[in-house]
Amino acid sequence: MAVVGTLPVIQTQLACESHFAAAYAYLAQALQPGTPEHHRILAVKPGQTERIELAGGAFALEQVYDSKPRAEGKFESHRTYVDLQAIVAGAEWMEWTDVSRLTLKDDFFAERDVRFYNDFTAGSRLRVGPGEIAVFYPVDAHMPSLAIDSPARVYKTVVKVPVPA
Repeated sequence: MAVVGTLPVIQTQLACESHFAAAYAYLAQALQPGTPEHHRILAVKPGQTERIELAGGAFALEQVYDSKPRAEGKFESHRTYVDLQAIVAGAEWMEWTDVSRLTLKDDFFAERDVRFYNDFTAGSRLRVGPGEIAVFYPVDAHMPSLAIDSPARVYKTVVKVPVPA
């Protein structure tokens, strides 16, 4: 099930997830104003994504974009990675539901570890702002990057942590 909160809350709720250690260490720096990681994310050009390798097979996708209307969003899920989606600056809606409630539209698990689903309007909506993290497991279909009122700039890092074997 999806978990949402600040880094200390996430660390407490997911204390048994020791394979998240590299993600937590990175996020502590990325979400702290004044650190090199924080500055680096704020310097990413809109529309670009920078990949940062972390320990244990994890990696971060540092990105800047304008949030989008819900009509442009897509539910997605991943099989081999858990997503820790952290907002550095800005805010967005993220929708969430269990994948069992959806019908598959496009399956790119083999090539890109992502599946897309047909639209579904009965999921939960999460408002995620600066310093907050949404954690999505393989059973969590999620639709991130949605505009709160109108499209606005979002600075975000998505940490991909391998699902333990």
